Amino acid sequence: MKLKDIPKEELELMGYDDIAYMILDESKKKMKITDLFHKVCDVLGLTEQDFENHIADFFEILTTDKDGNILTSGLYLDREYTLTETKSTDYYVAQEPIKFTITNDNGTIKFVNYTDNNNITASHTIELNDEIPTITLDLQNEKIPSYGLQLTKYAEGEKVENAEGEQVDKTLEKAQYKIYGEGISEEGEMYTTDEN
Repeated sequence: MKLKDIPKEELELMGYDDIAYMILDESKKKMKITDLFHKVCDVLGLTEQDFENHIADFFEILTTDKDGNILTSGLYLDREYTLTETKSTDYYVAQEPIKFTITNDNGTIKFVNYTDNNNITASHTIELNDEIPTITLDLQNEKIPSYGLQLTKYAEGEKVENAEGEQVDKTLEKAQYKIYGEGISEEGEMYTTDEN
């Protein structure tokens, strides 16, 4: 569905990053982060004052795309930035924010990382795209081990005959359970037992 087809009430329920992703996906081009947020504000019908009040929130929320990439621009030289991971579905969230500065050392663009005295386990490259230096930072997250749960509900003290003619515990279908916890939506997920 295209942005123009989404009712305003639904757009207002979406996050800035979701709208920004749709804008980038539909436009098929790179844009400065401030220009992108202006477009988000336009879509939501926000004023210039709203832009000023919420741009910091937008800078704080960058979400990786299906390929695991985030592309942002408009960062200034010799300013300190902090990159903090807030969510990583099925993977551990990096505990240490990455504090960095981009510098120009006599014509050489450098990525200066202040986290752990420049010793974090991240690789980076610097390349020029249309004369604009782009730092590519590669980070890795450890996968959270996950497990399945099979639950069978039995009728206490009741037996039935199976296909082999043996007496077995009677299973109960349509029992419902709700599961809560990390990795599951905040509302929990409802499960209903089947006939087996």
